[in-house]
Amino acid sequence: MSAAILPGYWWAFIGPAFSVQRHLSSVRDHITENFKNGIVWLITLRGTKIRDSLKSWGYIATDRCAYCQRKETIDHCFLNCIRAKRVWSSFGPILSALLKVPFVANVKFVFFYFWGPNLNQHALYIIKTIL
Repeated sequence: MSAAILPGYWWAFIGPAFSVQRHLSSVRDHITENFKNGIVWLITLRGTKIRDSLKSWGYIATDRCAYCQRKETIDHCFLNCIRAKRVWSSFGPILSALLKVPFVANVKFVFFYFWGPNLNQHALYIIKTIL
């Protein structure tokens, strides 16, 4: 497997330190149900069906979020919409305690688990459950 399978969209967020092997092993952990692992992998590949992609494929007329009316991209839907921000802020304290670093709901932390050298399985499970 190579980094070429990742859309270029994410490179601005994750930079050159990214390892596909490390990420895939984080996504496919043994404690998380397959459907939760699947959604994370689909997000990574930008394969989730959100309004931006549905509009570009010609299925719907608008790419606006049904809740806040901003353009619904993957990062908007899962991180930046007002509704998503409320959920992340609710879980922020426990994720910060588990990770031993301040949790920030951003692409690096939530989609690619860039919070330090050691992956915390409990934090991974919580993040995947929220997604």
